[in-house]
Amino acid sequence: ARHSPTMPTRLLVAHGEGELIFFVARHPRTSDPMMLGRRADSAILEVHRHVPPKAAKASWLVAGLEQVVQDGALYLATPIDPLLLLLPLLERARGGASSLKRESSAGLYKPLSEAFGGDEAGLEQHLTRLSGLSERLRAICDVNDKYGEPMVRLSDPLVLGWLRRKAEAVAAHLRAHAAEQQAAGATAGAAGRAMTQFDCEGDEAGAPAAAAHDAALATACHLVGEYLPDGWAARLCASLDVPEAAEAAAAVGRDQGWDQRYELIVRALSQGRLSESDAELLLRLLADLVRRMSALLPGRLEVHADLEQAVGSAALRAKVLSGAVDAADVSRLVAAVHGPLTQLVAPVQDGEVEEVRRAALAAGTPARMMALLLCRTDTILSETERLVQGQTQRGEGDKSSR
Repeated sequence: ARHSPTMPTRLLVAHGEGELIFFVARHPRTSDPMMLGRRADSAILEVHRHVPPKAAKASWLVAGLEQVVQDGALYLATPIDPLLLLLPLLERARGGASSLKRESSAGLYKPLSEAFGGDEAGLEQHLTRLSGLSERLRAICDVNDKYGEPMVRLSDPLVLGWLRRKAEAVAAHLRAHAAEQQAAGATAGAAGRAMTQFDCEGDEAGAPAAAAHDAALATACHLVGEYLPDGWAARLCASLDVPEAAEAAAAVGRDQGWDQRYELIVRALSQGRLSESDAELLLRLLADLVRRMSALLPGRLEVHADLEQAVGSAALRAKVLSGAVDAADVSRLVAAVHGPLTQLVAPVQDGEVEEVRRAALAAGTPARMMALLLCRTDTILSETERLVQGQTQRGEGDKSSR
């Protein structure tokens, strides 16, 4: 992106080469503003902002500019499929005859320009400049090109097939990444071009039975679902026999890090009234947290009781089940967990535990507060459990050598 002397300098790492033109559009799922960038006529990039912990002092020393960038945040621009941005607009343009509601009609053909509302002129300006967009639309739309301007109509079967292929591609990437981590240092020799989530051609995903209990596919479905309007994420999961969001979060192993679990827990808690299975699994994650902390503090019965009272209450269970957990509920959980967690860790980790507390309370929504508390606490407990296990094994080794 071109540097302007009138704008503050920011550090941006972007996919590809060439100048970026930035603009703001509505997120396809939440309708919140999101920052995007267009690279000529080739791609749309989504801009993410990663901020260092509040306790950390961060800045950037940028070679070539001969200056220190005071904003320590890192901005990442990664490709986003433009069809995801168009999906809610095309669904709206199709009108009330959507096959999501009535099977007897597939909706209306309309020019693509009619899909954009008055406040979406900027998005239209950038998307319509992408080369090959008309052909890409055939992946999700029926196209009638008998007239001067192609007429398009969103097709539910095409959309579902496209989403299935996208989820399969993301899942294949997750599996490959996990295999690379397990075989560190090994080089992959597979021939041929890897499938990407942006491919529009190809057969639909395999039989749903083959996808059952596939943690990578479950994670992929819910990652794709973060960009889908109401209804489509559930249909995608159902078509691939993928469980609800909380079950997918429980299936993600701790060795994969807490970031995937975080997003899945947020999605589960953000969808209003939870299914009974989702609520039970989230409560199980909380109960597992209490069990692990109690096991690491075996002689502190009063701590056990306080944790059980904070996490295992009937009132909290009812609120989780109804999707009514609020910030005050999570704040009480944060307070209940913070004290025992401080007792578990070494003094040098007190700052890390305090940062978990501060970050959870400042996370914004109850869903993100809960997810951050669960996942960051899980990381600290896992480190403590490994340390205790190592000390126990060394102690047993010393006894046997005497």
